[in-house]
Amino acid sequence: MLLELQKDIAELEKKYKELDTFEIEMKLIEFEMTVVKLLNGKKFLVKPPVEELKSDIKSIKNELYNLKPEELNNSIKEIKDKIDYIIDGQMTAEIGGAGIYFRNMREAAKKKREEINRNIKY
Repeated sequence: MLLELQKDIAELEKKYKELDTFEIEMKLIEFEMTVVKLLNGKKFLVKPPVEELKSDIKSIKNELYNLKPEELNNSIKEIKDKIDYIIDGQMTAEIGGAGIYFRNMREAAKKKREEINRNIKY
């Protein structure tokens, strides 16, 4: 879902100048709903940045009609960068977790082999 959101934000970044303000607002509402689904549906290893992303999207949505075009552009880029950061953090955390899991599995297998070797009578 994060990768899809990343793609959608990148698309908005390219096309926001062609859209009416209310269309941008609708996109931001969709993004906010997606982030809420992410927070409710999956236990993120990097949950605080996702909550911050939700807050940032809501803030942009609330200030949308007061933002100048360059401010909107900067805000969209910041959201895109935050999503990239979250994806990187999540992947790193999952890889780190997988590394710990495999290390624990190797240690358990080694202990089991040692136990079996102690119990074998020659």
